[in-house]
Amino acid sequence: MRKSFLIISWILLLAGIQFCFAAGNTGLSFLKIGAGARASAMGEAFVGRSDDASGLFWNPAGVTALDNPQAHFTYNRWIQDIKHSSASAVWPTRKGAIGLTSILTTVEGIEKRIVASEEPIGEIAAQDFTIGLGYSHRLTKRFSAAVHIKYLYEKLDVETAHGFAVDLGVIYALNVPGLKIGAVVQNFGKTSEMRRESIDLPKIMRFGASYETLDKQLCLNLDFVHIVDEKSHINGGVEYKLMNLLVLRCGYQSNYEERSISAGFGFDVQVARLDYAYVPFQSDLGNSQRFTILFNF
Repeated sequence: MRKSFLIISWILLLAGIQFCFAAGNTGLSFLKIGAGARASAMGEAFVGRSDDASGLFWNPAGVTALDNPQAHFTYNRWIQDIKHSSASAVWPTRKGAIGLTSILTTVEGIEKRIVASEEPIGEIAAQDFTIGLGYSHRLTKRFSAAVHIKYLYEKLDVETAHGFAVDLGVIYALNVPGLKIGAVVQNFGKTSEMRRESIDLPKIMRFGASYETLDKQLCLNLDFVHIVDEKSHINGGVEYKLMNLLVLRCGYQSNYEERSISAGFGFDVQVARLDYAYVPFQSDLGNSQRFTILFNF
């Protein structure tokens, strides 16, 4: 009982760290964009599950559930012609897992102006890039903790900035079979200045629960998400497997002005899984479509 209390207390303490940071304007907004079609289809409610290679981006502690190496690649056609791609790979070990991650975001056709004018003097592009190394350790049969260290790079026209950030995550399997809770704090770090202006990272706290039935056909996820420069969000998602081949998913995100529902599906053929997620946006922003392929080795 005492061990369980200490573990749960650690999870709650980790989740509460986020609220020690005052809200303010942040940069590197691409760090808020979810990676992976599976989680995105389920309303980005994934912190209590995170049991595939894409989980490194949501809660790196979850990848201790993997028995075999995995590699994940996602192409995300984000709104307003923003291109967002991510990749990750996980190698399980006897006590945990080692993972590598990367994200590339590009925005082209940004109008360039030196002074206020009706016509721009040209167009510029922006690029954001991260590469990360994660390690997840199974401390007990039920409890895992993880760290994910990331190098950050941002370029806008000829101006650049770079820095480092860290994610910390935990996950705990409760006595109820199939029920897990997890927490993660993300993007704690610092970058160099861009044009003499400092950049605050978008710090994120996620706390959630996931329940999977014993036959592994149905999975229910519920997350609480707090981002320092936004409102808090409650996200929920459902995943249902048909004949161990087709996977149907849907989700909902609260407190966003431009989006709420999401949906998607996957085809699982053991050696590989192909996932798709569709997230509609309002106010003529367009729609987001993600395509993921995941390989099992």
